[in-house]
Amino acid sequence: MRRVLSDLFLPAGYPDSVRAGYLEYQAWDVVQGLCSYLRGNLATRSTLIALGVGDVEASATSGALTQVWRDAASMIGSLLFTYLFSNAFGRNIRQWRLFADVINDVGLTLAFIAPMFGKDYFLPVTIVAGLCTSACGISAGATKAAISQWFALNNNLTDLVAKEGSQETAVNVLGLLGGWAMLTSFNSSGSAVAWSFAFLTVLHVVANVCAIQHLRFDTLNGIRFGIVFERFQAQYWGSPRATPPGVLDLSPAAVAAAEPLLPWDKTGRLKGTGSARERLRARFLETWQGGGEEDSVGNESEQAWETFEHVLSCQGWNLDRIS
Repeated sequence: MRRVLSDLFLPAGYPDSVRAGYLEYQAWDVVQGLCSYLRGNLATRSTLIALGVGDVEASATSGALTQVWRDAASMIGSLLFTYLFSNAFGRNIRQWRLFADVINDVGLTLAFIAPMFGKDYFLPVTIVAGLCTSACGISAGATKAAISQWFALNNNLTDLVAKEGSQETAVNVLGLLGGWAMLTSFNSSGSAVAWSFAFLTVLHVVANVCAIQHLRFDTLNGIRFGIVFERFQAQYWGSPRATPPGVLDLSPAAVAAAEPLLPWDKTGRLKGTGSARERLRARFLETWQGGGEEDSVGNESEQAWETFEHVLSCQGWNLDRIS
């Protein structure tokens, strides 16, 4: 049975065929996916009640038009969101991955509480909820592709994606069963529904934060470069060559733990022309010198760059690619 489950849900050759942290990431991803599915059922229940299900005076046409407006706004919103942010997803994958689920929480919560705003404001709140869920779909889809590609080690991306599909199917089955049990149990208890929704939302956020902690990318972007540079410079004394590579903990795991959770990158992307190393070198020298002229210690900046490059290579960073 264990072999069957492994073949069904894990990539062939696991654990050697994926990067470290894959199982932990997927386990938390299953938890957050199940929370989303269950909350989706509760939000749908709330929306159907607001649309008049069970009310003999409700209009089917009015309910259908509400859904049309919501779907139209979601489609337009997804186009606008893609236009504005599509180039940022690949630079800050961890942050946008978390953003996708947080904005999904906002959308589901708005859908859940929309009936409380009354008939006059139900449609606007529902439209905003649809915009949030469409933003989630775009950012989650984009970052998921990048995360799957990063985890795959042995040219096994297609197998890994297929197994993730199996995991999602299993989550959906569990969600169907759990959703049926919840809806039948809480049929007439509004407080039980509200408390369950709140608990699942908190658990969903916690699961997502725990999941992204296992995404330890070994390529530098603007955020990770800033963290690495600050730590390197803070412990830089005397001759750069005198700094042993093992003294500074600049590993991808250590930097991942220090990365901010939100996708607002104040450091800017690593721009420029040439190879990844050339662009990293240009950013390093510019930051080291404070954007001014050549420092007064002659070749100190170049020596610092060589040490910086050596330290990062020794601690597992891939300097031939940047995010």
